[in-house]
Amino acid sequence: RCFGYTTKPARQLYAIAQRELRDSNNRRVVLIAHSQGAIIASLVVDRLIASETTANLRKLELYTFASWANHMHGQGDLAHIEHFVNERDYATQTGILAYQPAVLPGNRYDGKIYINQAGIGHLLNMHYLSGTFAAGGAAVASQLATYLGGNG
Repeated sequence: RCFGYTTKPARQLYAIAQRELRDSNNRRVVLIAHSQGAIIASLVVDRLIASETTANLRKLELYTFASWANHMHGQGDLAHIEHFVNERDYATQTGILAYQPAVLPGNRYDGKIYINQAGIGHLLNMHYLSGTFAAGGAAVASQLATYLGGNG
């Protein structure tokens, strides 16, 4: 899973995110992660919270799909956090859903969680993007849904 080990992808993403957050021309930095990418994002967010100013952190919006991470911190630090979950996705059953509510002190999952009760499958394009924001679903009220079509 992660064991707090900062892998090369996590170090690279941290450097990119830090650069973008510190760029005064950026008023918003959006990070979208899927599956193992959410593990990497959770490690990066932890490092950013420890290293960045409040003003820089308030630029960061985080959105995860099928998160396999064992935690996601940032409530009150980041501008916005949302998670999109298919209830019958094995990755989410052993990831985000296994840690809600928090089972251990460090395993809390900050942010709004949108669970597609009928959702099955793990692939981003086929199982998540094709139906997550469908009319009538809870996720249509999400912040990320407001960006569809170039809005936001």
